[in-house]
Amino acid sequence: MKSIILNNGVKLIYKKTESSLTSFCIGFNAGADKEDNDSIGAAHAVEHMVFKGTDSRSEEEINKKCDELFAFNNAMTNFPYVIYYGVCSNEDFEEGFELYSDIVINPKMNFAFEEEMSVIRTESREWKEDIDQYCEDELYYNAFKSRRMKKIIIGDKEDIEKITQESLVKFYNKYYVGLNCTVSVVTSLDFDEVKKLSERTIGIMKRGNQKEYEYNYEFDNPQCFNKSIEGFTGAKIQYCFDISDLNDDEIEAMRIFNAYFGEGVSCVLYDNLRTKHGYVYDVSSEVKNESGIKLFTIKASTSKDKINDVKALIDNIIKDVQCGNISINNDDIKNLYKRIIRKRNMDVERGIIMAVRLTTYNIMYGNEQKLVNELEGRYDIISNLNDIVKHVFRKSAVQIIR
Repeated sequence: MKSIILNNGVKLIYKKTESSLTSFCIGFNAGADKEDNDSIGAAHAVEHMVFKGTDSRSEEEINKKCDELFAFNNAMTNFPYVIYYGVCSNEDFEEGFELYSDIVINPKMNFAFEEEMSVIRTESREWKEDIDQYCEDELYYNAFKSRRMKKIIIGDKEDIEKITQESLVKFYNKYYVGLNCTVSVVTSLDFDEVKKLSERTIGIMKRGNQKEYEYNYEFDNPQCFNKSIEGFTGAKIQYCFDISDLNDDEIEAMRIFNAYFGEGVSCVLYDNLRTKHGYVYDVSSEVKNESGIKLFTIKASTSKDKINDVKALIDNIIKDVQCGNISINNDDIKNLYKRIIRKRNMDVERGIIMAVRLTTYNIMYGNEQKLVNELEGRYDIISNLNDIVKHVFRKSAVQIIR
């Protein structure tokens, strides 16, 4: 793996592979976390608008070329970043990468604005119709006072109505600059070829200023929240625990614990809530270690008449963990870690996932080598697992939807 900084500040990460396909990801430190209170939803709206046409291409021409050149292509806005990514044949990489560079460097931003805002309003309504997502959104809204994740990434109806064309141009000009951009390319093409192409495409983006950002990890409302939804016949519950003060080794230890606690049909949560009691039809836990988020979560789906039993049982399981009643020894930890590393490596065998991970890790952590460390298991995760888990489980916020 190689990386260089282009003259305009763009970081280019190159990963050699043996394939007839090239995967790439262009990312910006320009996610929803960068918005202020008057521009909620701007990051996602900019992602939409850059595809509406450039100085040299219409939206129709862009759409036609995307279908011609890519086996897969997409864009995504998250809280810490926005990414534009695709997979094409090696012979089409030059044209495909030039197309995406044009899209992010030269958008008109003044075409079909109202039309695209209408699309985003529809997307916002549909977002809230996903009950699992709605439960999580309600939890974050209630649990945190000022973190950006109180509001959904795309913004609610009132936020979207405040967005103007001028506010999108302002957000774009501030964050879509070379010093705020990371590009990853996973390919069998030579490095020098990729470098030269990058220099004459994404390398002409204005340099701008690097945007440093201090994340707020306050967690000041740890309690249980309840909400009823008319017409919803089931029940959802989600817990969140703060992990923002853990270091990399401790985060990795929590991933080991999570494999034991909440992944698969032999894990603690599934065994207790599904196998032994039949309370739930879905239950899991997850380590969320993205910039601005950093939470350990538990979620379960059940029926209205079982929701109190589910909460009581999860609470008891958490108490057992806090008391050190974890039936996991050093050999178990080593085996769980091997399982995690296998899954990670299987995941990034897809070149596009490798490209996305390299880009987003550099944006979030300032170091794509962290991905390599995770793939190779270069962490000390055995010595104090019980203490780490007890620390994380000190307090929680809980959301119940019924």
